[in-house]
Amino acid sequence: MLNPRFVERGSFTIVGVTVTGHAEEIDYAGHWQNRYGPLDAVLRPLSLDGGSYGVSFNEGYDSVYMAGVAAADQAKLPAGTEKRVIPAARYAVFDCEMSTMTETMMQIQGQWFHASGMAPDNNAVGFEHYLPGSRAGEMRVELYIPIKPGDTAPLKRVDGEMTVFEAISKRRSIRRFKSDPIPEDVLRRIVQAGLLAPSGKNRQPWKFYVVRGEKRGEMAARLREGLANREKEGQNTAGARHSFEIMEQAPVSVFVFQPNREAPWLAASQAQHFSDVVDVQSVGAAIENMLLEAQSLGIGSLWVCDVFSACDEVCGWLGEKTEMIAVVCLGYADEHPAARKRKDFDAAVEWV
Repeated sequence: MLNPRFVERGSFTIVGVTVTGHAEEIDYAGHWQNRYGPLDAVLRPLSLDGGSYGVSFNEGYDSVYMAGVAAADQAKLPAGTEKRVIPAARYAVFDCEMSTMTETMMQIQGQWFHASGMAPDNNAVGFEHYLPGSRAGEMRVELYIPIKPGDTAPLKRVDGEMTVFEAISKRRSIRRFKSDPIPEDVLRRIVQAGLLAPSGKNRQPWKFYVVRGEKRGEMAARLREGLANREKEGQNTAGARHSFEIMEQAPVSVFVFQPNREAPWLAASQAQHFSDVVDVQSVGAAIENMLLEAQSLGIGSLWVCDVFSACDEVCGWLGEKTEMIAVVCLGYADEHPAARKRKDFDAAVEWV
């Protein structure tokens, strides 16, 4: 099933070599090998992201294909190369391997646009992004397909609805995220899924703080402050430090609070203890709803529990006096972890 992510990308400059001809007749592999290959040593140092790009420009009846790298606007052109600017546009981005790129493009043009209700932006420029660090024979490629700005594709499912069980079985804990921002309508959809979770006596014991953009820097400062304070107190913060590094990298961190309890460490009556247990279960259901909705929308997630090393510092920063339960990190996955080993069904389940 094709499940792209959606990004707004600003204009950027490509430096490389071009070939002109009918799109069906251009020898793309030969162009990379015979024209780009000899210049790779001088083009690679100009690359801003370590990857390379294949870009198609439509000029009348012909197509101009450029193989090159993303470079600074003021980059000096090596002999035999030229510079072109890719205008800002909105894209559906499809991940694939080089060996399946042609098949993926056929599925996009022949099936995905029709199934998604989307329309291509024929005035924009599409391109291939060959990712750095790929191993020989397993080159990873991102296909940037321009779509019309008015479309609301992030909230559409393609190739049919993902079932709840599919979302459960495909969900992974992601610890490496791309830097691409998540559109606000997608974030609202994910958090709304949390708000629709069941709760004991319909108390809805949750409050969410969505941290993104420049505020991530303030969040990171409070996290580091908390680590430093706990280390001065002699606490082991190794696990928390790793979690905080992931949070700083993620484009979005959602702090989840349980507002019905101010001080969980104070003595509580039996009735209060029962109420707390019910509320925490309810918050857990809200978080799981968010994880599953994120999965269905192509967004990676991580449920972070060891955030309490900076609890006081974060609560002070947010002006929140109630109980922090967890953090949910959200972003487009930059890794594809395998499924974790699970308990055997018969070992974990008894029929009575």
